[in-house]
Amino acid sequence: MKKSIIEEGRELSLQIGKVFLKNIKFCLNKDSIWYTSLKSEKTMTECLETPEYAEVSTRYRCEKGLFSTKVRMYSDSEAYIYVEHDFSLESEIYLAICIDDLVPFEKLLFYHLGKIGDEYSTVPHYYQEISLGRTPSTPPPPERIRFPPPPDEICFEKETDQSCWIKPYWTDNWRNLSHNIPVVFALFKCGDETLAILPVSSGSYKSVIRFGENPFDYPQIKIWSRAYAKTLDKVIPGAAVASDPDPLTAVEKVFRIAKRVLGTEFKLSQEKEYPEIFEYLGWCSWNAFYREIDEKTIVEAVKTLRSKVPIRFVIIDDGWQSVENNRLTSFDPDPEKFPSGGKHLVSAIKKLGVKYVGFWITLQGYWHGFSDTLLEKYSNALLRGSNNRLIPNPLNYRGFQVYRDLYSKLREWSADFTKVDNQYDILNYVKKIVPVNKAAKAIQEMLQSAAYGQGLKILNCMCMVPEDFFHWKVSNVSRVCIDYFPYWKDGAKKHVLYCIYNALWYSKVCWPDYDMFMSHDPYAMLHAVSRAISGGPVYITDLPTKTNEKLVNMLCFSDGRLLRPDYPALPSPDIIFRNPYEENVALKAFTKALVPGFSEVGLVAVFNINGRGEKVMYKITPKELFKEEAEYFVYEVFSEKTSIVSSNEVISGELDELETKIYVVSKIVDGIAIAGVRKKMIPPKGIKSYMKLGNYIVVELYEPLELVMFSRNPPKEVLCDKGTPLDYEYTEKGVLLTKERAKRILIKL
Repeated sequence: MKKSIIEEGRELSLQIGKVFLKNIKFCLNKDSIWYTSLKSEKTMTECLETPEYAEVSTRYRCEKGLFSTKVRMYSDSEAYIYVEHDFSLESEIYLAICIDDLVPFEKLLFYHLGKIGDEYSTVPHYYQEISLGRTPSTPPPPERIRFPPPPDEICFEKETDQSCWIKPYWTDNWRNLSHNIPVVFALFKCGDETLAILPVSSGSYKSVIRFGENPFDYPQIKIWSRAYAKTLDKVIPGAAVASDPDPLTAVEKVFRIAKRVLGTEFKLSQEKEYPEIFEYLGWCSWNAFYREIDEKTIVEAVKTLRSKVPIRFVIIDDGWQSVENNRLTSFDPDPEKFPSGGKHLVSAIKKLGVKYVGFWITLQGYWHGFSDTLLEKYSNALLRGSNNRLIPNPLNYRGFQVYRDLYSKLREWSADFTKVDNQYDILNYVKKIVPVNKAAKAIQEMLQSAAYGQGLKILNCMCMVPEDFFHWKVSNVSRVCIDYFPYWKDGAKKHVLYCIYNALWYSKVCWPDYDMFMSHDPYAMLHAVSRAISGGPVYITDLPTKTNEKLVNMLCFSDGRLLRPDYPALPSPDIIFRNPYEENVALKAFTKALVPGFSEVGLVAVFNINGRGEKVMYKITPKELFKEEAEYFVYEVFSEKTSIVSSNEVISGELDELETKIYVVSKIVDGIAIAGVRKKMIPPKGIKSYMKLGNYIVVELYEPLELVMFSRNPPKEVLCDKGTPLDYEYTEKGVLLTKERAKRILIKL
C-alpha cells in the first residue's frame, strides 16, 4: 500500500486504484498567512503499519512550528488524508489539502450547498395559490429552467454562506467552478473507475470540498477544513478517498473509511433503528393550510382524511407555536389558535384512529431563535449568537435544559415525534464564538438525548450540512431535498431527480425522506412512485376533500402500514454520470424487498423527467440487480405485463413525459418466482411468508389481496385459507394471478 504514495522531489502524488491524484499540497492558514508543504522544511518521513492500515507521515517545519501530513492507506483503493500540527493556538488555524489534477478524468458529479436558484423566490407563493384553488397575484415562473444552472448562479458571495439543501451537479470541467460553492460529496468518473471523495468533519472542524482559484493562483480541488473559531485541536480532518469500477461500491468505501476513522462518534444508517412511526402512511398540515391552522381546522381535516385513507401519523407543521417577531416565546401552543392546549389536540387526533402525532419546531426554537423573554428562565442555557439571536447553548451542554423542557412538554401532550427544521443555520450563530463542528455536535447530542430520552423520535429537515449529519447518533430519518411545491410540473421533475440522486450517498447516514406531496396534484403519480420506492416515509399534505383515494391506497395496506422496500432506492449505475433532466435518458432507480421464505426481489422504477418534454427510452436488465446468472420473472406493476428473461437480457421501452413504471424482478427458483400482490406499488412487500413443501406452496399475505407469481408448472388447485377454491388465471407464459382476495393461499402443483 505504501507504493500508492509517490514522491518526486517536493511533489506528492497518490494512486487510488487506477486513479492518480497529482501534486497534492498541504496548506495551513494562520493569521491569514498560508504555510505549505512545498515551501516548508521537510524534516522526517515515517511509516506506521498496523493490521488495518499503513500510514505515511511526513513532518515539516515552518516559522509557526511543526506540522505533519498524514496519508493512511486502508487498501490500494482506500485512503484517509489529514494533518496534525503543533502551532500556537491564539488564533484560528485551518487547512486546505490541494490536488492539482486527477488522471484520468472524464466527468464530475458533485453535491453542493450553493445557491438554490432564483426560481425558488417566485415558485412557492405562485403554486401555493394554484394548489389551493386561488388566483395567484404574481406572474408564473418560467415553465422550464435549465438544470444545473451555470456555475456562477450557484456561487455565494461569502465563504461562510451555505444553503440548507443539497443538489447534484454534473460537469466535465471542474476548473471553471468557484471557491464559494461548498461541496459535501463528489464522484469523479476516471476511465474505468469512479473516485469518491468524502470530506470528514470531526473535532472542531467542518470539512467540505471547494474548487476554483481562491485563495491560490490557479484552480485546484481543495479539501477545506475550518472551525470558524479558535480551537485547541491539533488534528485537522481531511477526506476519505476511494475508487472502484462500480460507483456504488466507491460510495460505500468512503463511508466505511469515515466510520473507521471516527469510530463510535459516527453512525451509519444501517447501525441505527428505523422509527416504527414511519412504517405507516402520514399526513402533514403544511401544504394544505400553511400557517393558517387551529384546533378545529386540524381535527376536522384529520376526520375527513381518515374517512378516505388510513393515515396513521400526523405532523402539526409551522403555525402552532407561540411566537413574536419570528422568535419562540413559549413552549405552549398559540392560545388563540389552540385554546384547549396541546394535550387536548393530540387526544382529539388520536381518537380519530391516528396512532402517532408529531409537532414541528426548529433547532433554535423558531426561525429567528428564542425570544429574550425566555432568558429569565434560561439565562445560562441560551447562547446569544454572533447573529444576535438566541440558540440552546452548546458550551458544556448547557442548552440541554431547553430541549429537555420543550420535549417534556410535548411528551406531556402524548406526542410521539418531532420534526426539527432549520438545522443548517448553526454556523451563523456560533462563528467566532464556538468551533462550528464542536457546537453542532453538542447541539445534536442535546437535542437527540432530550427527544429520545422522552420517547420522541425525530424527523430531520433543512439539515443537509456535514456539521449536522455527522452527528446523528440515533436520529435516522432526514429530508433529502428541497421542499415539495405542489402543482409545479417542472418542479415535480426536479424534485424526483434531487431525491434519487441525493440518496446515492445521503442514505449512508440516514433513511431519505422525499417530503410530503398532494395526492390531488396533477403530477402526483410521479411523486407517489418515487416515494413508494424510496424506502423512507410516505406522507400526504392533501386538502382533505380532494384526496385521490385510489392512488394513496396503492401505497399502503388498509391499516395504513406501508409496503416499504428493505433498502433506500439508489440511481442505477449506468445513469449516475448522466442528467435525465437535460439528456434524453430515463431516470432509473432500484431497490430490493425481502420475501420471507423465498428471497430478495428486485424493484426498478423508471421515470421520464426530461425537461423539454421529449419521449425517452429506457433499458433494464436483471444483472443490474443480481449478480447470479439465472432466469428471472419480470412484472410491470401498472400494465401487469410480464416476461421471462435471462440475466443479461434487456427489457426496453419508451416513456411519455412524466410517465413512470415499476418493474418487479424475481429470480426463478425451483420453477417458482414471486412478484407479490396486485394493485400495490411495491408488490413483494405484500407477502408475509412463503413456503414450498413438495408440490404444495403456501403464501401468506399481509391482508386479503390478490397474488401474482410465476410457476413453470400449472396449478392443479388454488385454495384460500378457508380451504375453498379460489378463482385464478394461469397464462401460457406461466403467470398465476388470483382474482379473489385471500390472506392465505394454498397452491397444489
